[in-house]
Amino acid sequence: MSEMTPEQIKQAVDAVLAAARLPLTGEDYERLLRTYTMVQSQTAALRFPEVRYSEPAAIFPAIRT
Repeated sequence: MSEMTPEQIKQAVDAVLAAARLPLTGEDYERLLRTYTMVQSQTAALRFPEVRYSEPAAIFPAIRT
């Protein structure tokens, strides 16, 4: 992943917060700006690209009763 500039980080954080309609205190906002790249890389590591397009039924089969 390429290094993001502080302005790119601010734009990304603002976009996420606007889309989610999440209000934050000034302190929380500053913390999110500082930790955004770390959180973004951790989130990317949680994704499983090989199952991204699978149907949920293939991932979580129903229990037969």
